Amino acid sequence: MTKLLIYSGNTAEIRLSGLQNADTLAFITGSTITCTLYTPAAVAVTGATNLSMADVAGTPGTYNCFIPGTVTLPEGNYYLTFSGTVPTGDTFSWYQPVEVRVRQ
Repeated sequence: MTKLLIYSGNTAEIRLSGLQNADTLAFITGSTITCTLYTPAAVAVTGATNLSMADVAGTPGTYNCFIPGTVTLPEGNYYLTFSGTVPTGDTFSWYQPVEVRVRQ
């Protein structure tokens, strides 16, 4: 799994791409999805919890949200969790490793 790179002090766009029906492979739009950023100690990061994700126009199966640059993120490894409900009522969760760096 590829690690997402975020720079501390910058607004970060978080994308969940390729949400598909496992049987038909049709991309899924209209889902309710949230994401939360956690420290390595599994503590939710203040200001980056239960962020609501929106459909990205023109890109079916892709959702995004933003972590504001005002959120305090020391350099290091973190992880995102995604939780969602698709229009049929089925639920899912996903995990994404994250690395936070400070711009030099």
